[in-house]
Amino acid sequence: MLLSVAVLMAAVGRFEGHADVGGPKLAGSAAYNAATQEYSMSAAGTNMWAQRDEFHFAWKKLTGDFILQARVALLGTGVDPHRKLGLIVRRFTLTEQGSKFVGNALYAEVLRYDARTLGPRFDVPFFIFNGDKDLVTPIDLAQQYFEAIEAPQKAFVVLDGGGHSAMLTMPDRFLNELVTRVRPLAVAP
Repeated sequence: MLLSVAVLMAAVGRFEGHADVGGPKLAGSAAYNAATQEYSMSAAGTNMWAQRDEFHFAWKKLTGDFILQARVALLGTGVDPHRKLGLIVRRFTLTEQGSKFVGNALYAEVLRYDARTLGPRFDVPFFIFNGDKDLVTPIDLAQQYFEAIEAPQKAFVVLDGGGHSAMLTMPDRFLNELVTRVRPLAVAP
């Protein structure tokens, strides 16, 4: 198995090291302020879903029982409002494939989900709101699924410029579509 690790970096605070995983376009960094006992990290990369991971992380090897406690915050606005940070405890080492861990361990249920198992017939109105830049649920696959659906009323709404989390990156547009298309059907005649 291959894992793209940009550069292994020296210890920072209590962590033995830190590194980029997956070869993000912008290199990450980590720093420790001993006076305030605060760590700060910067990172870039793709979302930790599906087939690829890109992130920066700091690690410490532990054995036996331990307590992990942290106060964390995302600083600034970032590029993607769906960004995240996490604390991960696992048996794997840096040399193992990050995507395999995330895909198999953290998101196994999500990766196994298949909307087609619900069947093609719905007795209620059916809507798909899909960003045209969605790489997780490509528009052509979503359109194929939509075309197989039978419902009393249905609509496939393309959110131009939207990605997989269009409801977060363009909330005004998404809300407008809900109010315009869905709400009238929810209001009793």
